[in-house]
This record gives sequence, structure tokens and C-alpha cells, in this order.
Amino acid sequence: MIVVLFKRALKALLLLMILNGCATNSQWALQESGSEDPHFRSGRLVLAPESNLVPLSLEILRTCSGLRIYINSLLLPVPPFQGNPDLAQLEIEQQDGQVLLVYPYRLAGGQRLLFPADVSQHLIQLLMDNQPFTIKVRSKQICVIPANFLSLYFELMKIPIG
Repeated sequence: MIVVLFKRALKALLLLMILNGCATNSQWALQESGSEDPHFRSGRLVLAPESNLVPLSLEILRTCSGLRIYINSLLLPVPPFQGNPDLAQLEIEQQDGQVLLVYPYRLAGGQRLLFPADVSQHLIQLLMDNQPFTIKVRSKQICVIPANFLSLYFELMKIPIG
């Protein structure tokens, strides 16, 4: 009897954690790294989790090398995809229900994943079109919201970078 109640309580807690992951009040934040030399300037937009229950963050980084999007696992490394240490697998669920399987590059340590350029462009377009989406990395997920994205994205693009 106690075991059954414990299992039910555990399931309820897990459901609450999953629902809390999408009911976030996270906001995009713009961070600029200044320098006299435009080649060393950079800017980034970060969507950090509102709580410790969502151990993922999304980062859009702009440097003189271009624009890149990363997802960061704040607690544990993301396992490699099918034994390939350079790739991971994740899902992007769009508002219209479409689910994209994506294979980002798994950087050293496994806690930072780099989206391919075509996926990055797609994600930015979704946000510019005011469409939220959810990124799922195994059992973890982050709900990516378009709230205040557009104005901050234009500010990011205005940063004079050489």
C-alpha cells in the first residue's frame, strides 16, 4: 500500500515538473561584450530557465564569425547520439504540432550543443513570426517564447561587430 502511494506521488511530482517547465516566465536577456576593436565585440541573447526544474538554456551568440545558436544543459552532459561523441539528438515541437528531429553538434564536455545553420535560421524565423516552440533533450525541455524577442534581436543585430 505504501509503495503504491509512493509511486502515485512520484508520478504526480513528475507531471508537475513537466508542466512547470512550460509554464515558465523566462524572458530573453541581451548581453553585450564591449571592446574598442569591433573584431572582439560580441552579443548574445539568452533564454535562461525560470527555475531549477528546467536545466536547459538557449543562447543566440553573435560574433565576427556570425550568428550561432546553442542549447546548454546546466546539470548533466547530453549523451551522444548512437555512440557518436560529436552529435546529440533532440526534438523541436512547434506550435502547429510538427516535431523536428535535430542532430546538433555536441561540444566538448557534452553540456553545450550547437545547432546547424539551417536549424538556427528556422528557429529564428519561428521567433520572428511570434511562434513559440519547445526543445526537448531526452526528458528535459525548455519552452522557447517569442515574448520580447524581436526588439532584443534587432538590438543584437545593431551591435557593431567587425
